[in-house]
Amino acid sequence: MTAPVSDAAQIAWHRFHKAGLWAVCAVFLVILAGAVVRTTGSGMGCPDWPRCFGNWVPPTDESQLPPDYQTRYRVQGQPIAPFNAAKTWTEYLNRLTGALAGLLVAWMFLQAFRLRRFARGPLLLSAAALIMMGFQAWLGKKVVDSNLKEYMITIHMVVAVLIVFVLLLALRRSFLKPVTHVKPVLPAWGWILQAAVVALSLVQLVLGTQVREQIDAIALEMAYAGRAQWIGRLDTLFYVHRSFSLVLLALGVWAFLLLRRFPGQLRRMVYVKMALLFTMLLSGIILSYWHIPAAIQPVHLLVSIILLAMEFVIFLNLWVQKQRTQSASIQVLAS
Repeated sequence: MTAPVSDAAQIAWHRFHKAGLWAVCAVFLVILAGAVVRTTGSGMGCPDWPRCFGNWVPPTDESQLPPDYQTRYRVQGQPIAPFNAAKTWTEYLNRLTGALAGLLVAWMFLQAFRLRRFARGPLLLSAAALIMMGFQAWLGKKVVDSNLKEYMITIHMVVAVLIVFVLLLALRRSFLKPVTHVKPVLPAWGWILQAAVVALSLVQLVLGTQVREQIDAIALEMAYAGRAQWIGRLDTLFYVHRSFSLVLLALGVWAFLLLRRFPGQLRRMVYVKMALLFTMLLSGIILSYWHIPAAIQPVHLLVSIILLAMEFVIFLNLWVQKQRTQSASIQVLAS
């Protein structure tokens, strides 16, 4: 039987849960902002870090900069491009969004610290997320210093996904509802299938990030013109990424048919997951066959990240279900 939860614990868990939800949403917002930065070619809109052209608030016009700003703020020994207010402020707002996410993760850690009398797990996970946010900020500086090196952007994206995973794992422990047995019972290999879906979705995200790096290089080379020619200049990695989506679709449908029989929250999640999966595939088709519309690029990335997060949450729920089943079996044998 589940022990009753005190009012103080209820309040502490509720505050932690609320802070965690805000933190996750903020990280998603940072990912969206970063996608907009890449779509608009604004990654070097601020050539220094953490300031922008030496100021905490960037200029709005070239006349506010020193005459030698292109060489003064050189990156890797090369003069920077002429000042572009739109790109500078797009990058600056991306940084402000990242700072907001960092503050919200810190707030989550504070709520977890207040929760320490009742549980230690959320505190350790929140501390890990906060440390990872600091590392991600430092990594952002390295991305700028490297003049947007491709591998640095991929690492930056993978760390963002890992932060989301840690936050979701912490949140999974903030639900107060008692654990009950759920029928139908999940097959022993069901959680393994979902783990494979999560792992392969992460691989697909990395492949997509690398394709995006190629597109960014082509766009820069062609001065962001001639979009109809971009796809034709991509190498085989693009076709691997596109074909691999069919594997994910097959696995996703298989998992859906397995899990849709479950009642309640899990059933709702798998339906939402399928909607996200088809949205991601549709946006990918639009990108491939309609000359990479700029407005669809951040949508495709954001939906992919949210889908991966949803897959991870489903996995966590299935893992808990597996532990429950094992625990119930042990109690029956012991009785």
